Amino acid sequence: MTMLLSRPESVAFRPAPPENLAALDIPASLVQDLFLRTVREEGQSSLSSLRQRMKLPMTVLEPTFRHLRQQQCLDVKGIQGDDYAFCLTSIGKILAAERATFSSYAGPAPVSMEEYNRAVRAQVAHIHVHREALRKALGDLVVPDSLLDQLGPALVSQRAMFLYGPTGNGKTSLAERLLRVYEDAVVIPYALELSGHIVTVFDPVPHRSLDQQPDGLDARWVLCHRPCVTVGGELVSEMLELRADSASGVYAAPLQMKANNGIMVIDDFGRQVISPRDLLNRWIVPLDRRVDYLTLKHGQKLCIPFEVMVVFATNLDPTDLADEAFLRRIHNKIYVEPVSEPTFREILARVLRARRIACDAPTASYFVELCRHHSQALKACYPSDLIDILIWRSEYEDRAPEMTPPSSIAPRAYTSPARGIEQREGVSSGYEARPCSCRDSSLGRCRRRRVQADPTCQTDQIKCRGARCAGPAGDRTAQRGFTASGGWEAARHRLFSFHGRAGTTGQASSRRVFEPRRRRPTHYRGPGRSAERPYHE
Repeated sequence: MTMLLSRPESVAFRPAPPENLAALDIPASLVQDLFLRTVREEGQSSLSSLRQRMKLPMTVLEPTFRHLRQQQCLDVKGIQGDDYAFCLTSIGKILAAERATFSSYAGPAPVSMEEYNRAVRAQVAHIHVHREALRKALGDLVVPDSLLDQLGPALVSQRAMFLYGPTGNGKTSLAERLLRVYEDAVVIPYALELSGHIVTVFDPVPHRSLDQQPDGLDARWVLCHRPCVTVGGELVSEMLELRADSASGVYAAPLQMKANNGIMVIDDFGRQVISPRDLLNRWIVPLDRRVDYLTLKHGQKLCIPFEVMVVFATNLDPTDLADEAFLRRIHNKIYVEPVSEPTFREILARVLRARRIACDAPTASYFVELCRHHSQALKACYPSDLIDILIWRSEYEDRAPEMTPPSSIAPRAYTSPARGIEQREGVSSGYEARPCSCRDSSLGRCRRRRVQADPTCQTDQIKCRGARCAGPAGDRTAQRGFTASGGWEAARHRLFSFHGRAGTTGQASSRRVFEPRRRRPTHYRGPGRSAERPYHE
């Protein structure tokens, strides 16, 4: 789903083409150098070719051509109407080679830094969004109203956003789709000029240009959708600074500069090569004052606007990643919790429709119980992951994919390393969840050997494995048992098991990552700890 621009030509900043060389916002000497380097690269060129290459009008190129011809730098080869065909003379080749030692850039003419600052400030996003519009923009996701009501004000503020919570519940999907709420376009320059140095800005990956550029727009600018730059574990500190190419002498803009007037998503925050604290310390000033400071290789400082909505997405504990000084600068902290059962069923229904697989109500209920049995909470990623596994197995066995409940309920005993006790599929863990004498009522947990309640049990109590606390509950074979045969068993092993061992769901490790460290006092609690309020509250 993509949001269409309602008024693609209605932009806040629309620079007009320069009328002559004097009206250009960059030095004439830079235009001459760029003229010579481009002709040197092409061998033989023409004014019409240079207009397409340098993005400058004839009113600027013709005076430059006449000046270089008077300096005996150009040799005219022919005339076609009002256009000239020419090449460099020996003097022009020597001069172009000298200029190339400083910078070999030969592309669209740059704009001045002052003009770029004016453009970024003028194109700051002003979002007017309500719940229905946000639901429509995120229509391919199942998002509850409670989460929409947190995302809406955060988008209106255009300030940094922190999405956190257990893995697999759509933090990355939400962050990547926030760009859909923008209904306008922005102009992006091809390059900037700073004291004779060239900084390239336009990148065709994050800067998606419109098919039709409006008339009367300076060709050095490109009308684009608002940019979205997404980075993950590959982020290093060098990506946030100006990077000079030693061969060409051209600088490449950092990621946050390319994301100006748009969104920058830092996915899996805390798992980058650069440490979280170094990254946050680098951005304390930009997030607070909306300006960023960059440095050229010879030490000259560059101040650029920082009009970026930074979105952090992580499944780690925020208090382990940043201190209070940084967290207070992020006003929008949104906890993305595990999905409820109605939401989970809606996600499952959408996945089945997209895969064109029929499923009746008993099979859907079995699917929900299968996921609930092997995980502490229902996750939004489970329907897609499990259905894909079933489809792959069907293709392997050369048969049409279909979802049917297991033909027989055959409980199979296995040992769960995550819980350290023997369990049976379709059989309870063997202990009753009832109050015990060693239970600390103030803490709501056992003081002796704490263990999470059995997921097959219908209570939320915390049980102790000691004999004084809970006794055997007998072999309570449930009607909602899980089969150990066919595609369901293969899907269960692939999604919930680790190293092929049934019952090793991997949930224990993810929980250790997401929950706060016991030694640190905090109000934040991870998944399954609904007794405490979320971190942001």
